[in-house]
Amino acid sequence: MHLPPSSAVPTGQFFSWQPGKLPMGGAASRAWRLETNSWLVLQLHLQTTGKPERLQAEVGFQFSEQPGTDITYKLGLSSYNLNIPAGATNFVAEDAFELPVDVEVLGILPHAHYLARRMHGMATLPDGSSRWLINIDRWDFNWQGEYWYEEPVRLPAGSRVGMRYFYDNSTNNPANPVDPPQPVTYGLYSTNEMAELWLIFRLKSEADHIEFNRAALPKVASDVVTYNLRALERNPADANAWLRKGTAHYALGQQEAAFESLNRALQFDPALDEAHYYLGLLAFDQQNLAQAQAAFVRAVQLNPQNYKAHGYLGLVYMNTGDLTGAEVSLLEALQANPNDEVARENLQVLNRLKQGR
Repeated sequence: MHLPPSSAVPTGQFFSWQPGKLPMGGAASRAWRLETNSWLVLQLHLQTTGKPERLQAEVGFQFSEQPGTDITYKLGLSSYNLNIPAGATNFVAEDAFELPVDVEVLGILPHAHYLARRMHGMATLPDGSSRWLINIDRWDFNWQGEYWYEEPVRLPAGSRVGMRYFYDNSTNNPANPVDPPQPVTYGLYSTNEMAELWLIFRLKSEADHIEFNRAALPKVASDVVTYNLRALERNPADANAWLRKGTAHYALGQQEAAFESLNRALQFDPALDEAHYYLGLLAFDQQNLAQAQAAFVRAVQLNPQNYKAHGYLGLVYMNTGDLTGAEVSLLEALQANPNDEVARENLQVLNRLKQGR
């Protein structure tokens, strides 16, 4: 499932439940910081029973006495282009990623629906040797789980982590929910299919984390584009899908595609402040300060808590010589997010500029 706008998942945990999964106690070294005034979002994917049911969802928290010490990165391998023909008995879905730095694999979480039969997660080392990360030869949708290694799996930079899943969309598969079998594509419903393998890595340093982020960005953003293309096939008027697609194009440096997608998002929902914010970024990058200012102003009108838009509006004012307007916007950014170090640093620059006048 995609995340609601502006929400994020901490990297050191999987934070999900699937049928058959048992509660897992977390390690103190992977504790995550819960900021004051945060909203906790519980997103549910419910199965129908044919009659009204009472929702009794609960969330448990385990607190640590000390802040987490592990530097972690959560990577998702996936295939959003699934198109499994009716009758196919050995359809294969694959994905892979080359590690830019040394890592330790701490945990792994595979996920698919009813047509999956076998799941292989492998690591291929730079010397050509291979190591199993997970091997499930009899996948059961009703007995899923996350797995944490007793000893972390150490993989050097240049290793390639990959998934290879096998699907049976025939009458030979007793778990097939559709009879007679029909073509199946990627989707959120259990009668659709998925192919996901999530891995949590421990890194050696913050510098390695920055490098991992840099190396993973093209894959992550490209996956977001593909995912939302599939969502738009189902609902071309999905404004949030257009928004997610636009922000991913922006991350990839694809400005024309970003501009088109963001404007399509606003066509279906003019109140999407993030769409205005990203259009402001596009204009700012092109030094079209008047257009950038209008977009950022609209973003903060729609959402006064959009601290990033406040911060960039402050930069626009600094670039146009309006230091008073810049100060107001940067202070509003810090009011919306007291931890916004970029706004704080820009405010310091602004104060030096004012002193130099």
